[in-house]
Amino acid sequence: SNYGIIRDSGSSATVQGHDYVGGLAGVSRDAELNNVYAEGDVTGHDTVGGLVGGLWATSGGSSTLANAYATGNVNGNYLVGGLVGETSTYSTITNAYADGDISGGYKVGGLIGESSGTVTNAYATGDVYASEGAVGGLIGGMMEGSITKSFAVGNVTTAGNNPVSVSDGMGGTVTIYPVDAGGFVGHMEDGTLTIAGKSV
Repeated sequence: SNYGIIRDSGSSATVQGHDYVGGLAGVSRDAELNNVYAEGDVTGHDTVGGLVGGLWATSGGSSTLANAYATGNVNGNYLVGGLVGETSTYSTITNAYADGDISGGYKVGGLIGESSGTVTNAYATGDVYASEGAVGGLIGGMMEGSITKSFAVGNVTTAGNNPVSVSDGMGGTVTIYPVDAGGFVGHMEDGTLTIAGKSV
């Protein structure tokens, strides 16, 4: 089921915020976005996307984004993407692209900062930079899900060995040195990439 629908709509606004920031929507949960766009630059801190900050779906629900693009430059810190900052399980992106340059700290992608859903027929053309790592031309971090018939053409760079403090899940923090960088995906934990009809 879908809680909301946005169709045939777009924005050219420059957007600035802190967390959950997008050129069109900060968060889209269990919703349908179809034939939508954003053309302005977007700046935030965590979960920042050129079109949508967070594309999320609850268990039993779905969140879809189709026939969409974002062309603005995007700047943030964590979970930063040219189109979407973060996608969850049960989310789907189809026929979409991002054309801006992307910069951030950790988990930064030309299209999606962190992906856990399904991506089909999508691409990113902008250059991507991460000061701390997990940076990819298309996806910064792929946690699960699948990517099919998609590509990236931008330059990808990272500053590399800067230490980052992250939660240990028990109320404390640990220091890591993330340096993952890839022309397509920076850091892949699980999921499926299909290239020329072959799953890898």
